[in-house]
Amino acid sequence: MKLQFIAFLFVLLIGRTQPAYAQYLVEIREVALMKTSNLSKGVTCGETTNKILQTLGKPSKIEDYFFETEDRNGKIYHYGSNKLYIIGDTLVSFEITDPTITVGAGKGKTFRINDKIKTGPRKILTKNSNSSKTETIQSFIGFPVSPDPGHSFNVDYKSSILLWLKHNSQPLDSSLSLLFNDQDELIHIHLQE
Repeated sequence: MKLQFIAFLFVLLIGRTQPAYAQYLVEIREVALMKTSNLSKGVTCGETTNKILQTLGKPSKIEDYFFETEDRNGKIYHYGSNKLYIIGDTLVSFEITDPTITVGAGKGKTFRINDKIKTGPRKILTKNSNSSKTETIQSFIGFPVSPDPGHSFNVDYKSSILLWLKHNSQPLDSSLSLLFNDQDELIHIHLQE
């Protein structure tokens, strides 16, 4: 009886797994926040509030915030509905929800809220590698989009991209989440450390 239950549980869990998607690493120093009206300079995580003020200007609001995981007090700099999280004098995270801030992801790639997913063909080599087939995929700034809907950061989304971050060649426990609505528009950008 116990063996049958374990076999049943195993089959149940295998049937409920989600498809695996490739994980992509992005250099954290290349993820920059820029004023949409001035893309010539940006600010990255680890930089000071002075650099934030020079780059993005004066925030519309500054509020005190307690970082539970760090057990420290900090600040949230609001730029419209966008939030920049500050501990000490350092930018540690951000949440972008309106197009007044553009995000750069290195190599000339920039994106902002309301940008759209692109759909196009991709060639895939077959197992015998003598032939290929073409399939249609959705991508955003060169990264494939996961078509699985969900709810994260108090946002319902239709599809997403999760980019893991690294510093030099060292992977970090940080990620950049991009969430898209049912019109394939980017609606939420969140860097979480």
